[in-house]
Amino acid sequence: MTEGNGAPSGKTPQAFIDDLEAQGFFRQIQNIEGNLKGIAEQLANFARSATERAQETESFAAHILALQAVAAVLARHANVPAETIAGEVRDEIKARTAQLAGNPEGSPDVHAIAAALFGGMR
Repeated sequence: MTEGNGAPSGKTPQAFIDDLEAQGFFRQIQNIEGNLKGIAEQLANFARSATERAQETESFAAHILALQAVAAVLARHANVPAETIAGEVRDEIKARTAQLAGNPEGSPDVHAIAAALFGGMR
């Protein structure tokens, strides 16, 4: 049972604080505070790293889009039938991505992107 001042019955508030200190309560609170600060630092590092990775990904995507645009323009201006280009691109995709994709025909995703890039390769 506690008295109106929050201390257990029969103890002064100072005696109660002294008991808590003797039991290491305040040291535990300090340890918890230190651990929380460490976690906060780790989360801040994680956030910085995630931001850097996002910026790198955006840069990588921009490079790919630029290369796609260049390839599309070059293909349009080449005096080669679209079917010839499509066939060679399919063969190149198959050769470069079959093992990686685990598919003897190559990566379906890469084929789809190439088809969109060259206006519906077949």
